[in-house]
Amino acid sequence: MNFGNLEKYASDFVSIYNEAWAFHEDFAALSTETLLKRFKSMKLAMYPEFAVFAYCKERPIGFFVSILELNQLFKDFGGKLNLWNKIRFLLGRGKISKAKGIIFGIVPDYQKMGIDTGLIMKSYEGMQKIKKIDSLELAWIGDFNPKMLSMLKSLGARHTKTHNTYFKNLF
Repeated sequence: MNFGNLEKYASDFVSIYNEAWAFHEDFAALSTETLLKRFKSMKLAMYPEFAVFAYCKERPIGFFVSILELNQLFKDFGGKLNLWNKIRFLLGRGKISKAKGIIFGIVPDYQKMGIDTGLIMKSYEGMQKIKKIDSLELAWIGDFNPKMLSMLKSLGARHTKTHNTYFKNLF
């Protein structure tokens, strides 16, 4: 992602997200304006290499977005983001050694084609350019998602946490 062209990437993200996630039960469509604000607020938590997009003949078809693992710094802030801690964040940002993958999306027509693996590998290549980043954690891959779990295993990822999903019908 090029921070100089956030409007384009916000629009592409929204296009992919709204198509890829439309079939989920609690789906709520995103707007470009909302996402553009979010991207602007996330700039200090990411490097351009942390947001990777896939295109097919100019059509946006997939994305993978990561941010810095801010908790490496925030854990020492006592739950306060006052002026002093904001300064500490700006000064310490370069010491963060982990990234966290926070969202993934591929439009249905291009799923099951290996694009997910390509996006992760491209992101990994970008992160290798940032010498201080030594690990990437993919946040919240549910136990109900065997395709993602299988893909990660094939990439040699190490399983460090288990998230279980429980459902109880109350009515």
